[in-house]
Amino acid sequence: MRRLLAVGVLTIAALITIQPATAQDQSVQKWDLYGGYSYLNTPTNSLGQQGFNLSFGRNINRWLALGLDFSHFAGSGTQAMPLPAPLTGSLNVPYDASTSTFAAGTQFQVRPNKWITPFFRPFLGAFHSSADAKVNEIVLPPGVPPALLQAIPASELKRSDTVLGYGAGGGFDFNISTPIGIRVATDYIRTGLFGEHQNNVRVAFGLIYRFGGAISK
Repeated sequence: MRRLLAVGVLTIAALITIQPATAQDQSVQKWDLYGGYSYLNTPTNSLGQQGFNLSFGRNINRWLALGLDFSHFAGSGTQAMPLPAPLTGSLNVPYDASTSTFAAGTQFQVRPNKWITPFFRPFLGAFHSSADAKVNEIVLPPGVPPALLQAIPASELKRSDTVLGYGAGGGFDFNISTPIGIRVATDYIRTGLFGEHQNNVRVAFGLIYRFGGAISK
């Protein structure tokens, strides 16, 4: 919520202080720098995480750009853990989680007018996640002895993994002026963390700043 408020304040400040775009001012700057709030949803793990998203790009021409992307998230969820034999059933284990994404790719852009720039972006990257079980918050089912918690391997209580993954997404840049815009984007991210396939959805919005002089193409 604090990050969301900060983005809102920065957006309002930009709207107040910058000059609006004019019909003649449709140049494309060489470099794009973006930062904003982001939310990562992982339905396969019933996990939602909040964080931020940063990206840095180079416009090759009016419709193609190359860029780097980084995001970081934190949240909490609950994971089912099978009970050891001879017990049956499972144990619901609450945990804190964090996820970082490092990606690179291309961005294809359409510029129908000076006010809006739709884009599509495929990407590849590395994805890191960690999970730390909150042992003190585990509720044992009836008939399960408390000593069971001591028998759970430490590797099951605190885990981390880094894998390669891929994704694609798109969105819109709402252009307030030549250097300043507001970006809204949604991405699908496919990962295989902890040996399981995850289908992630990332949504983000924030401010984009363009600089470096107009491109000639």
